[in-house]
This record gives sequence, structure tokens and C-alpha cells, in this order.
Amino acid sequence: MNKKSTLRFFRTQIMVNMVILCSLVFFSCDQEPLFWTVAKEVAPKKAKIKGAPTKIVAQGDKLYVGNGNLWEFSDNNWHEIAKPAGIVRDLAVANTTADTTTKYVLTIDNMANGDTVIWRQPSSSGTWEAMPNGFASSLGYQAIFYCEGILFVSKKRSVSKNDSTDFDIYIYENNVFNPTPIISSTGLLQGVVNIGTKYYIATLGDGIRVWDKSTATKLYSGSILGIIKTDATHNIIVAVSRDGWIYQINASNAPISGFPIKKDLLFTGALGLWENSPNKLLLLGISRNNNSNYGYREIPINADGTIKSDSFSEPGKAAPTSVRSYETYFTTLDKYPLNSLMQSPGPLNQDGLPVIFASMQTNGLWSFRYDTKESKSIWNAES
Repeated sequence: MNKKSTLRFFRTQIMVNMVILCSLVFFSCDQEPLFWTVAKEVAPKKAKIKGAPTKIVAQGDKLYVGNGNLWEFSDNNWHEIAKPAGIVRDLAVANTTADTTTKYVLTIDNMANGDTVIWRQPSSSGTWEAMPNGFASSLGYQAIFYCEGILFVSKKRSVSKNDSTDFDIYIYENNVFNPTPIISSTGLLQGVVNIGTKYYIATLGDGIRVWDKSTATKLYSGSILGIIKTDATHNIIVAVSRDGWIYQINASNAPISGFPIKKDLLFTGALGLWENSPNKLLLLGISRNNNSNYGYREIPINADGTIKSDSFSEPGKAAPTSVRSYETYFTTLDKYPLNSLMQSPGPLNQDGLPVIFASMQTNGLWSFRYDTKESKSIWNAES
């Protein structure tokens, strides 16, 4: 190779290397550096509770979740417990002073034709029984929620009709099934919270209704994916729409404010409260429009239960925060979409941060727990 050829060769190599370097810089824009990400990667564990778990519900110092089977969190661990016949699709638990033990489960009873059944495990018995007084096997049961002594049931009006407002909502109260729906031709039930004798019923496709045990008045239109009470003393409710708008509601039913989570972010339906005195956070499951990352975001909760609309951040990037470091969050939970978030009622992690559980849409149940190898609390599959 002559001198000119050699020089041309090295120039070509330099240009190729520059193109590669520029490509790495370009594709890492608005993302964490590639080599930093690899260095901080946490080895994934195999999930003990696999698949797409249901919402997580709390009853006293115990948690419950389903994934076809039924699981209970007690003694700082998850245990599979007896379930009724069929595949567990949804669940709810009583949480009043008068009833702290009754559980409800919605199952798919027959995979061939999709029959669904609602079961009850009364406080006086450990045996599961099909719900009496009207809750016969049906194709239409889709979701159940318990709020202040009442079981709310979402039922499809027509299994062959694909309509976002083709649902009725029934109630079961004082061991009596009401055969007349309290709301007809509405959206799929997404949650219920109460302020006194008023029940705020959130639906996908038909907004929020305020039901006072007599009439149901529409408060908001649109698709609501999550609703939660942030403060029991000040009676503040937060609802989040499918397109990522957050609404705050007080006892007067007047909207306090409405604002978007953030441009290009959507809400997945996972909504949870985090508390580590004196700090409180609202946790929201998100996805980007381009599906580049998921996980959740944090919003501080004020002392009066309202949320700080100008303080929306990724875990680990601002104080207070639910994680020890942004690095381990970004390389773990940020990759996956969430169905549900719940802080453990049990003891704190060894480093003083609360234990959190997350139902993933396809990757099982995850937890934020102390890892002895990492010497800190990190997100990983609950194993």
C-alpha cells in the first residue's frame, strides 16, 4: 500500500468512527447515555407472581392480588391462598370498621364461553360461596370495587356489542343485591371513592358520576382511568384521565384544578399513594406516546391533600422521592407499563424507604425492596 493509499485509508476510518460516534450521541438525546445505562443495569429476577396481575387491594395489614390464582401479602411475604373455582380476574375487599375480613373475587368460570362469577368469602367463614341474591353466572361481569360498605359491580350490557358506554353498574349492600342498576349505559368501572354519603364513580368513556344513593349526577365527561382520595381529613379526590389530565375535586364538587401530567405522557391506570412521614407522594403509571419508556412519575401532596401541579418528576430526580436512586429506577421499572401501585402496610426497607408493589401489564408483580447485594432498595420482580 503506497503512501497516498495509506493516508486515504486512515481518513476513511476516521470518518467512519466519527459517523458512529455522532450516531451514538444522536440516539442518546433525551435518554440516558448508553454506557451509563449498561453499567447501572440490575440483573432481573423471575417473578413469583407471573403474568398480568390484577389491581392490588389492601385490607388492614394485608394485601391481595390475583393472576388467575389468588395471593395474600402477610408476614412480609406473598403466599398463594385458596381461591374459588375459575380464573381470578378481579378482586375487592371490605374495609369498614364493621367488616374487616370479607373478600370478593370475580372469576372466569368457563373459558369455553367466558362465563363470569362473583364470589364472596364472608367474615364468618373461610369458605368461598357464589354471590347470592341475583349475582348468577353471567357473561357480563367486568370489574368490582368496594367502597364504604358497598360492592360496586360493572356489567356489560351486550357481550357482542363493542361500545365504550355499554355497561351498567350494580350494587351489593347489606347482603342484598339491587337488581336495578344505579347507573345505566355508562363506561367500564375504574374506581369508586366516597366523601361522606357521596360516592364518586369513575368510568372509562363516561367520566365521573356523583351518586348519593338516590341519583347519579355527572361531574366530568371523558375517559377516567383512575380515582383516589389523597387526604381523608380534607376530603380531596384526584382523578386522572386516559390522555393524562389530572383533576382535583373537593367536597363541594367544584373542580380545584385540571392540568396535564406532561406533554407526550399518557396515564396507564396505575395510581397509588406513597407516605414516609412527613412526606406524601402521588404515584402515577405512565407511558410515552412513542412507547420509549413507562414506569411511574411522582407528584408531592400538600398537607391539605392537594397536589403540586408544578412538581412532576421521575423517581429519584427530586426530593421527596420513593426510590434511593434514579439510576436503578431507570434501568428497571422504567422499562415496563404498570396496572397498579400500592405501598406495603408492613415494615420499611432497611434503608428507611417504604416497600412498594407494582402489578405489571405483562411482567408479573414487582417490588421496591432492599437488596443485600446492591446494599440498597431497588425495583425488581418480587421473587
